[in-house]
Amino acid sequence: GMLRIMADGSAANARHKGGAWSARKGNKLGTVSGGGGLRTRKDGITHDIQKKEQAPYTGPAEELKQYEFERAARNG
Repeated sequence: GMLRIMADGSAANARHKGGAWSARKGNKLGTVSGGGGLRTRKDGITHDIQKKEQAPYTGPAEELKQYEFERAARNG
């Protein structure tokens, strides 16, 4: 089977209470899906992923990479 690992992220400005400074706060989402769990749609070309594990993550991208590889190993 095929194992898929996907990641996405976004950032938003966060302002300190009563303060003038702001900082970018990043959120990331990692998705791992195993080889099974694909459903072929009626067009016969496109597939929907039926079984996936998603986890939010806040931290450096390099740590997210290690975290996702560990989750992928647990998923086969």
